Amino acid sequence: MLGAVLHIKGPAREQAFALDSVAVCDIGRSPENLLQLEGSSVSRRHAIIHRGRDGGLTLTDLGSQNGTWINGRRITGTVALNNGDSIQMGDYSMQFRCGESRVAPPASVVHQTDESTRLVVKQASATILVMDLHNYTGLSQTVDGGILSRLLGDLGNRSAAIFSRNGAWSYKTIADAVMAVWVHEAPNQASNVARPLRATIEVAGVVQHLGAEYQIPGGLVIGAGLSTGPVSFGGLGAQGQLDVVGDTVNRAFRLESATRPVHEDVLVCEATRLAMRGAPVDLFRSHQTQLKGFSTPVRAYGLTYADLNAWLPYCAA
Repeated sequence: MLGAVLHIKGPAREQAFALDSVAVCDIGRSPENLLQLEGSSVSRRHAIIHRGRDGGLTLTDLGSQNGTWINGRRITGTVALNNGDSIQMGDYSMQFRCGESRVAPPASVVHQTDESTRLVVKQASATILVMDLHNYTGLSQTVDGGILSRLLGDLGNRSAAIFSRNGAWSYKTIADAVMAVWVHEAPNQASNVARPLRATIEVAGVVQHLGAEYQIPGGLVIGAGLSTGPVSFGGLGAQGQLDVVGDTVNRAFRLESATRPVHEDVLVCEATRLAMRGAPVDLFRSHQTQLKGFSTPVRAYGLTYADLNAWLPYCAA
């Protein structure tokens, strides 16, 4: 999109943020973001804008506590940006303007004031995997935008093949992150988490190869969060789309974010650890972690990707 600009109004000031030369724009409270929005109403990593291969821009909420709203609707997935869109993130209101507009229907949108648009189809036990590249803001500032866009495309495509091969119920790319869902027939079985963890190892291997293939200085690093528990399957009215929602999903995103401060490759929740009961105890490092959006600290267990490889011979599938 040509002439793409975010006109931002916040508690303290107004600004215009140009997006023409940006391949990926991280938005959030942390100073690591390309676009920093200060204040407690904005999450540390709140949302991300990504330029696709066709030049179109999309906006993705990253599991923020207060949500991201477009034209009065809260988004739960990736949405195409169109000229004139109004965006709300916490106390910040923005208007998106561009010279060209690719009109596309919003994807995965929930209208908070109209519950009839959302239908919970069923509930089940599932394992959610979220993997996210570390230091992506630094990469976006040092790597050519076109190269970065191709790298993200390769990451998404190769990850999708891995998730499909390992029997994921669904999977998607969210800017510099990938997410996959495995639905379980019975809880607390080692076979439930064997395929998600095998996929975790394979995606980590792909990231290592991509770092070498694209000659990224210092290589690429990716974190992983795995959360096992009950999820609800939500359908969006006439669109007929299904998505998984609930604390189990939110916890996977938060666990991945927590890999950075505790310096772990992977963090798994208590239920995932229980399903890995065949693994040697010394594989795990226990962390009492306060995850954003959760009222009480959560017990998480850290592993390296090498640890996961060591566990696989003990799994039941």
